[in-house]
Amino acid sequence: MLRFVVDDEVVLPEFQKHCMSAEAWKAHNCIPDEHYIQTLLAQSGLEEELTRRSVTYSAWDLSASKDRERRGWHPVTYKVSDATPRLIKSIKSLIASK
Repeated sequence: MLRFVVDDEVVLPEFQKHCMSAEAWKAHNCIPDEHYIQTLLAQSGLEEELTRRSVTYSAWDLSASKDRERRGWHPVTYKVSDATPRLIKSIKSLIASK
């Protein structure tokens, strides 16, 4: 896999052309571990090498939150005060319903 990434001369130049720095992230935010490798594999016909699953629970849709840190490109980082029996039960019920 490493050799595959090192030898890439197609996908990386496109990422370098279109992905912006931190100051301009709102326009084109590209996160290498989340976008580049997956794109490289898919563009090379190796999408079956990707595992589409998560071993943890993550909450992405907190757009109504007034806390700016809880909105954005990444799932929420739970605070100690969030870890209540009620939260654990709600997560367990989501997982059980799948």
